[in-house]
Amino acid sequence: MSASISLQTVADGGSISAISKRVIALMFLVALVDSYDQISLAFAAPALVAEWRIEKGAMGMVFSVQLLGLLIGGILFGAIGDRLGRKFAITSGLLFFGLLSLATMLATDITLLLVIRFLVGLGVGGVIPNAIALSNEFSPRRYQVTAVSLMFIGYVCGGVGGGIVSAWLIPRFGWEVVFLVGGLTPILLAAFLLFTLPESIRYLASSGREKSQREAARLASLMRPDLEIGPDTRVVSETASVKHPGVGELFTSRLKPMTLLLWLMYLANSMTAFGLISWLPLMAGTLGFGHQPAALATSLTFAGAAFGGVVMSRMVDRSGLGPIVIMPAIAIPFVAGIGFLAGTQVALLYLLTFMTGFFALGFQNALHGIGGSIYPTTVRATGVGWAMAAGKVGGASGPAVIGLLVSAGAGPQTVFIVAAVPLVVSIIAVAMLKGIYGTNVQGARAGQQAAIAEAGL
Repeated sequence: MSASISLQTVADGGSISAISKRVIALMFLVALVDSYDQISLAFAAPALVAEWRIEKGAMGMVFSVQLLGLLIGGILFGAIGDRLGRKFAITSGLLFFGLLSLATMLATDITLLLVIRFLVGLGVGGVIPNAIALSNEFSPRRYQVTAVSLMFIGYVCGGVGGGIVSAWLIPRFGWEVVFLVGGLTPILLAAFLLFTLPESIRYLASSGREKSQREAARLASLMRPDLEIGPDTRVVSETASVKHPGVGELFTSRLKPMTLLLWLMYLANSMTAFGLISWLPLMAGTLGFGHQPAALATSLTFAGAAFGGVVMSRMVDRSGLGPIVIMPAIAIPFVAGIGFLAGTQVALLYLLTFMTGFFALGFQNALHGIGGSIYPTTVRATGVGWAMAAGKVGGASGPAVIGLLVSAGAGPQTVFIVAAVPLVVSIIAVAMLKGIYGTNVQGARAGQQAAIAEAGL
């Protein structure tokens, strides 16, 4: 009879192995191209508005419809990832939105653009929940939130790359070049991942096929070279009894309050984050800044998010949610302050957008890792997918509200003050989640590690 080992034992100990680093690096690339395609429309918007001679407010609906696609895609591909494997969901999602990004170049009016960007949103929204789940599964438990934030540095680099393409290539080649880059890159990456990305250990371990079990054992041995895991060792999923995971699993007695508070944080914080990301290039122009400063300021928002996300995630992994409760509060004056700048204050624009990214979007990036650490592996992509879907409700609302304000003639000061208001809800929700998270996630983690240590594993 072959020996067996649980996925919990594999994940609860050890250091960050070579296979863990490889998965995080590959998910970094996935997040990079996913982010680029999500933000590409915002960077192309000023050129589209000028070429098509449409009102700026009309772009609000396009931004919101794309985010509606992100919402549906997160739910759809999250379920696909839990049932058919993370690798399949990620590669198919990349191919899908890569082809649709190329199709964006063919848009000639706002109606066709609406349809295409909704479809792009389906693929873009579906990839990230599975990337988060995979990063979690291949990381030691005490580094899981940090691993997701490291992955999300790629998300930030995608935003920075969009700013570079927008600032330097659109004036030379037109707005279409943004979507040419955004279409070819994910298609090439999908082909690369077919040969380099391992499948989810949980998915393999839950499969009844012997070949899948051997692959799960091989991956487990790479994650934990300190343990005696051979090719005949059976890797056992601690939640193998859940054959068809669904959203109902997120509302068990232990998970229900955390799920509801996580959704509330995603919804509120996303209203601010996506409202800013979508409208900052256009609103910076209204404040008197040129195209290049506006694009670079948006890129600095993403750069701030990279640093903020990693800093906050390390805090969460070490000390729980306590240290990050005040982060949304610190973000409020930076968000509101952008609206009071003048076109000559370029250095101050760069400072405020970077700090906005650090505290507001950095908090958003930390949420992805927090969500991944809350849910058991069998419903992790589903849990993160639904949480991000709640975020997309807020994300679709934020740009739409700003669009209505702009259409009604509101000035930049009003726009950025309104954009900061949802952060108050984030403050309240994270304060409420703090105690529950400490008991259910950190407490359970400490107990598991103590049990493993006592068993001599």
